[in-house]
Amino acid sequence: MKRRIALCLSIVMLISCALPTFVSATDELIDADYYQEYGNQEEWSEEQWDEAFQWSDEEWSNYYNHYNAHMDAQLEIENYFELYGDMGEWSDKTWIDSDSWTNDQWNNYNYGESLYLEELDRLQLLDEKKEMGLPYINGVNVVFGETPLDFGGLSPFEQDGVAFVPLRGLLEALGAVVTFVDNTIIGTFSDGRVLSIPMGSTMFTLTQGEVITEFENTAMPCEVDGSTYLPVRQIAQALNVGVYWDSYYEVIFLTDWAALVAEIDANFTAVNSILAASQATNDPTQSYIANENVDIKGILYGEEAHDVTTLSVEGETHMGLEGISADYTVNLNVDDIKDTLLQSM
Repeated sequence: MKRRIALCLSIVMLISCALPTFVSATDELIDADYYQEYGNQEEWSEEQWDEAFQWSDEEWSNYYNHYNAHMDAQLEIENYFELYGDMGEWSDKTWIDSDSWTNDQWNNYNYGESLYLEELDRLQLLDEKKEMGLPYINGVNVVFGETPLDFGGLSPFEQDGVAFVPLRGLLEALGAVVTFVDNTIIGTFSDGRVLSIPMGSTMFTLTQGEVITEFENTAMPCEVDGSTYLPVRQIAQALNVGVYWDSYYEVIFLTDWAALVAEIDANFTAVNSILAASQATNDPTQSYIANENVDIKGILYGEEAHDVTTLSVEGETHMGLEGISADYTVNLNVDDIKDTLLQSM
């Protein structure tokens, strides 16, 4: 018994001795300033590069975080980009003066320029989001069909790669009547479908008649400041609503494909009637050739305020006893968006 107690005490002492070592290693990484220790990358020796190649992601983050802090402090003292302006507009004298700059001065200029360009991109993005009619220009938006959804004082958000949307606004936009029963969100649709989403669970069900289908979400519903938010992708897809995430504009595009097809079909009632009438008069023993030419013009958001591109489709359709065959050519005119496309490549 004494030997067992002695053994236990020995283990406790070993752990107590080892624990400060682990904590100390963590504290050393937190307290370390890799930029101060290693200096500017452009002046690193081969030995320093060899050491850096062995760094962990946390160590690289340490270096760049301290580098950014160092550069921010330098810019508060003197911002070479603000002093000298765009390099493309430099005079001969400025170029001659810059020949004597040190690496630190060049880094100061380049860092200031990068911050300036980032701010220009940010302001351009905000202007484009305003022009698109998005209600949350500084955050995540949801567009259902062609309509940006406004959730009043509540804002959608993205967390750990999952987009969350205010539950009532989302489900009502999708056509549901929303109720709460026994800590479960119930969405009832006019066609009889019932969506059941329990709080505190990633699982949810969709009931269609006597068929109950279970789905699993990537995250549970969450509550923020007294309002409930839903992870949108799996719920929308369970309702046969397409989901597309535009990371640049931070927009969740929701598309009810069945409703869209029905709307397009309704808008082409006259054309469909003509096609049906022409098919009714066709002689099934004969062969026919139909020529089609369709032009589609769209306005995109690119380098200019309204970049325009044109898509044209030309071709022939052959109908006869052997069936239907078609030969089409698609042409895309990218003149207005060529610069935007090239810059993104």
